[in-house]
Amino acid sequence: MRAEAGIRIKELNAHLDGIGLALQQMGGYDHQTIAGVMSTSTHGSGTGFGPLNDYVHSIDIGNANLVPAYSSEIAIPMDGRHIEAVERIFEVADQHRRLGDVYQSSPIALRFVRASPAYASMMHGADTMMIELIQLRGNEGGYEMLGAEEEALYEIGGRPHWGQVNTLTGSHGLVASMYPRYEDWQAVHRQMNASGVFDSPFSKRVGITADRFTP
Repeated sequence: MRAEAGIRIKELNAHLDGIGLALQQMGGYDHQTIAGVMSTSTHGSGTGFGPLNDYVHSIDIGNANLVPAYSSEIAIPMDGRHIEAVERIFEVADQHRRLGDVYQSSPIALRFVRASPAYASMMHGADTMMIELIQLRGNEGGYEMLGAEEEALYEIGGRPHWGQVNTLTGSHGLVASMYPRYEDWQAVHRQMNASGVFDSPFSKRVGITADRFTP
């Protein structure tokens, strides 16, 4: 089983390597061209998806690693909602294609992670499926699509990755509503960050940073 998975990984990585090399060589492109490359390559590869192997073999995907891109990643509890989440991603992508001629310019990636006891972890409280949504840099409408996908997954318990593209803000208690022990985490944060050494534009945006304005 493991040997077979290793072969599948090599086939998939070779396939992605070919996509990455093609996209690098294209230079200037439009989103319809990218959609055509993705459709042709995935339907013609015959490799299938769903490989299992050590992380080093799964993450190193050759030339595709070098393609300029940005991404969001959303955590979904594995209690049935993770299946619905994939369907919602398809729906959002189809809507943007029909209404705005905007495309998902890379395959989505799914990975599965054990529950974490950390209060501010995306995996807090439940085994989790992470959905990585990758857009090629320069893809028209890419950020808007990621925002719409994030918004759609809020409705089924989606928690955006702290360190990737997200639209999290501190308004309306959004972040606090995602994490049951958020106030406990904040109490420790206030103690450890009394001087503000860990403050950043991001921490201000999401409401982590205490108000330090002095009139």
